[in-house]
Amino acid sequence: MDDPSDFDRRVHEIAMTKHIFEGMKQSIINGNFFDIEEEAVSTPLNELLVEAKKLPELVLHLKVDEKNFMQRKFDEKEVKS
Repeated sequence: MDDPSDFDRRVHEIAMTKHIFEGMKQSIINGNFFDIEEEAVSTPLNELLVEAKKLPELVLHLKVDEKNFMQRKFDEKEVKS
C-alpha cells in the first residue's frame, strides 16, 4: 500500500520520535540501526533527535568488531554481585 500523495514521511518520523521519547528522562540509543532496513526510516537519527528536541546530554561512541562482540558473554552472576 502506497502512502497518500500529501503524506510527508519526514514530518511523520519526527512526530513519532517525539511520541516515543515523550516523558522519557533517560534512554540508551543504538545509533547504528543495523537491524532496521534502510528504507524503514528515511530521516537520519541525528536530524530526528534535533527536530524532536531530544538532543542527548551525553554521547558514548563504542566501537568493536562483530567477531569480538559475538565472543563476549553476559555473566548475570557477575553483574549481580
